[in-house]
Amino acid sequence: MSQLLPTSSPSAIVLAALAMLVLVVLRGNRGWRSASDWRMLALVAGVAVVWVSLTGAIEAWSKYLLWVHMSQHVLLTFVAAPLIVASAPILPLWRGIPWSWQRFLQPFVVSRRVRGAMRVVLHPVTALVAYTLSTWLWHAPALYAFAAQDPGWHAVEHASFVLGSVLLWMQVVEPTPWRSPWSPLARVGVVLLADLQNTAFCGLLAFVGRPIYPLYEVGATVAGESPLEDQRLAAGIMWVASQMVMLPAAVILLRRAFAGERAPFKATSTCHARRRGWLARRRPVLEWLAQVRVRTAARWAIAAGALAIIVDGLFGPSEASSNLAGTWPWNHWRGGMALAIVCLGNVACVACPFMAPRGLVRRFIKPRFDWPPWLRRKWLGAMLIVAWFVLAECFSWWESPRATAVVIVAYFASAALVDALFRGASFCAWVCPLGQYQQCLGSVAIKSERPRGQGVAVPLTISAKPGVDRGVLWMIVTAAAFVTAALMTAPAVEWLASWGWASERATLAVAMLVGVLLVPAAVGAIASMVRARSFTAGWRALLPLGAAMWVAHLGFHLVTGWGAGLDAVSRFVGQGVARGVEVGGSPLANVAMMHHASVEWFMPVQLLVLQAGAIASLAAAARLIPAWRDRWPWVVVTVGLGAAGVWIVLQPMAMRGVS
Repeated sequence: MSQLLPTSSPSAIVLAALAMLVLVVLRGNRGWRSASDWRMLALVAGVAVVWVSLTGAIEAWSKYLLWVHMSQHVLLTFVAAPLIVASAPILPLWRGIPWSWQRFLQPFVVSRRVRGAMRVVLHPVTALVAYTLSTWLWHAPALYAFAAQDPGWHAVEHASFVLGSVLLWMQVVEPTPWRSPWSPLARVGVVLLADLQNTAFCGLLAFVGRPIYPLYEVGATVAGESPLEDQRLAAGIMWVASQMVMLPAAVILLRRAFAGERAPFKATSTCHARRRGWLARRRPVLEWLAQVRVRTAARWAIAAGALAIIVDGLFGPSEASSNLAGTWPWNHWRGGMALAIVCLGNVACVACPFMAPRGLVRRFIKPRFDWPPWLRRKWLGAMLIVAWFVLAECFSWWESPRATAVVIVAYFASAALVDALFRGASFCAWVCPLGQYQQCLGSVAIKSERPRGQGVAVPLTISAKPGVDRGVLWMIVTAAAFVTAALMTAPAVEWLASWGWASERATLAVAMLVGVLLVPAAVGAIASMVRARSFTAGWRALLPLGAAMWVAHLGFHLVTGWGAGLDAVSRFVGQGVARGVEVGGSPLANVAMMHHASVEWFMPVQLLVLQAGAIASLAAAARLIPAWRDRWPWVVVTVGLGAAGVWIVLQPMAMRGVS
């Protein structure tokens, strides 16, 4: 590897052709006004990126390290291609051709067959197929080794990367004067499918468990890396780059699709509720769930389950993996609730078991006070959520069934006490940390009090005019999704263990407070330029990504810990044993089910959920923050959080508090 710079390569021919293209476009660049300088700058920048990626150290090291080759691929497809397309070189290229050549080529260009062929070549399906084939075929081990050994085919490989990417990005940019035959909304599917196949390819590289390309084994060893680490780093580079470019492109097309289709609309509480959430658009189902009898029956049924958990937590076995209090609240209830909130909205509050004693208490004690006006903000709920997250992490409540049972009893007592003193649903609206959490991630709230003369409750929304207090609440819920998941990964556990200045609980509490409060507040202040309105809207836009992270994290516990829950139930009812249960014909160890053995098939699902959340957050940012100068910092934060979520999912779980 002493000679890193190639002396001759077909890449020089490609670069010479691109340089000629720039000269021709420069010659024909007339008639453009304000946009011409920017377009020419984009063209020159795109050609410069191609030159940097195909020459010098990048081209030379791409023969020895896979992650360098993947960086080269990223530069060509996600940087150079969109820059070249954004320069709209079609008209200047035609104008730059000499007049004698134009007279010779014009009959062929305007002929029916040529135009028909161009319609096929520039069709969105053709673009998707070309982009997908250029990715998968050239990275097949046999073709990859063949292209790496033959300089001519190596140049063809790079040219196909650029061509497939240019065809794809034409569907996004639509350079003048070309227009795609599909609508922007249909082309969103093309971009997402292209991103999905990138995700599948990168997932294959990251999770295959063995080196695919023997060509890089020597180079990676010399560079101080294992071939498998080199391969996973390459997958991560392409994965993150794809998300950072493809997702904003999809959001741009979505906004273009809905631009001009928004009619003036003055939302009332009922209409607004109908617009929001999957369940809210099905009003008969919503009204059935809101009936007093249905709500009461659901609450008492779940309260009976909570009572069983309390009894088992106080008097059952001390091992969390064998106790209802160690499995169901932390594995099944949290994961199922996260999925229910995302799919149905926060209608889970309808069946909240902590509200079951309220009706019973109010038969004997009539509340006399109104909730203080100065407490009718979300500051109390936000601080209680922080306290909940910190205490649960520091004291590992999931490890202690007795502590879990005590927390549930305290929750029941608090709800009964507050609602015995204060009118209305004061505990739900201003105190309950779980209620604030569900209101943040949910889309429809159910009023707990029955209006006079009616048998059903009225669907309400969270707030029409959210303030800074709600922005802070949304910030805490979103940041906690990433912090609590990250603190369960092996690198984070090792990093926290390296802190020797305090006890483990103090270290964890400091890390939680910094990650949930200080860092997000600083990032939000910088992104909003210390403007309260932008701060609130920005964190509201990030809620879908936070919900996706909660689903990815808690869904992992739900999927991997279901066996322990069945074991605990069978032991509690006296039909099983305490150490294991027959599942699928083979005895699965209780400890393994509780301690979350790896489920490789679920990891791609987590990544797809994060991708959907990032798309939804980018779309929400475009809707809530109209001005681009106020929106772009939040776009950067969204992309950064999405990349952080991908990193968290790819890390091994260390599971603090269990062994």
